[in-house]
Amino acid sequence: MPRLTGLETVQLVHQINELLPCILVTANATEDLMRQAFSVRAYSVIPKPVSKNVLLYTVVRALMKAYGNLLQKERDEP
Repeated sequence: MPRLTGLETVQLVHQINELLPCILVTANATEDLMRQAFSVRAYSVIPKPVSKNVLLYTVVRALMKAYGNLLQKERDEP
């Protein structure tokens, strides 16, 4: 990213919407980056090259974790 790192972007996104899950995609998935990512509450870090199946699975799980309770409440309301 030209102006912000992925980690800085996650922090900014969480200032705007705390519930929004953030998934980092990186070519440099080191242990240090993983620690930093989870310290800023990134949902997941996916190393490049990205498998379509892994990406889809991760996005679905992240959305279900973040919004699954909201979806369940909507279903339960008469």
